[in-house]
Amino acid sequence: DRIKALNEIKQIIKDLNKAKAHIVGFSLGAQIALKFLNDHNNLIDKAVLVSPLIDSAKLDKAILSINTRIVGYGTKFAPVARIASLFMGIDRERYSVFIREQKCQRVNKLASSILKDMLASADIDNINNIDNSVLILSGANEYSFFKRSSLKLKNAIKNSTLKFYTGAGHNIPFAYYKQFNNEL
Repeated sequence: DRIKALNEIKQIIKDLNKAKAHIVGFSLGAQIALKFLNDHNNLIDKAVLVSPLIDSAKLDKAILSINTRIVGYGTKFAPVARIASLFMGIDRERYSVFIREQKCQRVNKLASSILKDMLASADIDNINNIDNSVLILSGANEYSFFKRSSLKLKNAIKNSTLKFYTGAGHNIPFAYYKQFNNEL
């Protein structure tokens, strides 16, 4: 749940005894990072939002729900899981862990959680007080709703930079790790 995650991030920063920290969020984690940045921007120096997702339309929500279920159920079968792992840039060493995780996941619970906790487009209107440096990264080949979310955030956050990774889908941290680490 998002509130628990926000409290845990705050506690980690407190435990590190740092005045300010950097925060990185990928996909749905970018939503959590964005919400934390908005609510506690005094604790954050810089933020990186990778493939952020903001609910921009009912159609986007429906497509995301369908895709989550298709991919979720499909990855319980080895051939589909292999294709999904290649899309995400998972190498052979991490593939067996990925397969174990896919077989344990509860697809309906995952899809419901994604849709329930998703930030709404209206939430963007409330983030105009963020003056932290924010880097927004998105894959040029991602679903259109990820790219639209990235553009909306770029326009809403005054001190932000948006970069599209050529050839990337929803796999930047995995498949483009060298470039991603350099960006960080």
